[in-house]
Amino acid sequence: DFTDWRVNEITNGEVYYFPKFASEKCTSDWHEKLLKLDAWYHPKLKVYGKEVKQSRSIAAYTSDKKLVVKYSGHTVQLHHDYPPLLLEIQKQVEDFLGENFNHVMLNLYESGQEYIGKHRDTKENKVSIVITSLSLGAERTFVMTPNKNNPGASTHKWTLANGSLLVMRGKTQDNWKHEIPKEPKVKGGRVSLTFRQL
Repeated sequence: DFTDWRVNEITNGEVYYFPKFASEKCTSDWHEKLLKLDAWYHPKLKVYGKEVKQSRSIAAYTSDKKLVVKYSGHTVQLHHDYPPLLLEIQKQVEDFLGENFNHVMLNLYESGQEYIGKHRDTKENKVSIVITSLSLGAERTFVMTPNKNNPGASTHKWTLANGSLLVMRGKTQDNWKHEIPKEPKVKGGRVSLTFRQL
C-alpha cells in the first residue's frame, strides 16, 4: 500500500514519490558505473523545422526488438543487450512496485544548465500506464503543470532527491505536463532512469 507516498496535490492523476528508494552507497556506485556506458549520445531534434542538438545525453534499452521510440522528429537508438547493472536496477524497481517494464531511457544532466522542457510522456499517442523514474546524483527541481483540461489544479514542484523514485500512473499524462527546469546554481551531474512498459 503506497498511500502514504502519494503526492496529493496532483489531482486527476496518480503520482507517488519515494525519497529514499536506494541507499547513498548504491546511488554513488550506480551513478559512477552508468556514466561509463557506451550507449550515451546527444540526439538531434527537429524544432520548428530546424535541426537542434539536444543539450542532455540519453541512452536507451528495450527487451522488445520490434519497439520504435520517437520524439521531436528523432528516432531513438535502442539497445537490446542490457548491461548487468541495468538489469539489476530494473529488477529492484519492478519488485518494489510489482510491475514489469520493457524499456528504460537514461538521461544525463551534466549540470543545472541541462534541462527537459514541459512535456507529457506518450508513445505515438499511446500513453504508458505506469512511468517510473529513478534519480541518481545532484538534486533537481521537478515541476508538474496542469493541462487546460484540468481546471482548478495548480502547478506543483518539489525536489527529486538522490536515490528517489517517482511513479506516475493512471490519467497523469492526460492531465499534467512535467519538466526539469534549468538551475544554473546546480553544478553536479544527475542521471535519471525512466522505466516504461510500451
